[in-house]
Amino acid sequence: QSASTIAKSEVMKHAREGKPVPLGWVLDAEGRPTTDPDLGLKGSMVPSGGYKGVGIALMVEMMAAAMTGASLGTEASPFSGPVGGPPRTGQFFIA
Repeated sequence: QSASTIAKSEVMKHAREGKPVPLGWVLDAEGRPTTDPDLGLKGSMVPSGGYKGVGIALMVEMMAAAMTGASLGTEASPFSGPVGGPPRTGQFFIA
């Protein structure tokens, strides 16, 4: 599942291959659009749906973290790599 325009693994693949990513996939650490995958990995992913997608992402964050007692995304450690221990993320299912 990805709440961003493209999965982070695709950006990582482009970085390994030394290829630029399409404009609109990532932002650098200053929030500027970039085609450099390395700068994008140090910055952030563009949310699905652009600025309107942020509203959906906020709703998911509230359900998956705040309502379940898990860590908010800004406080969770990364899933990839050994830094920070378990991310303590939550899950929320609607049936």
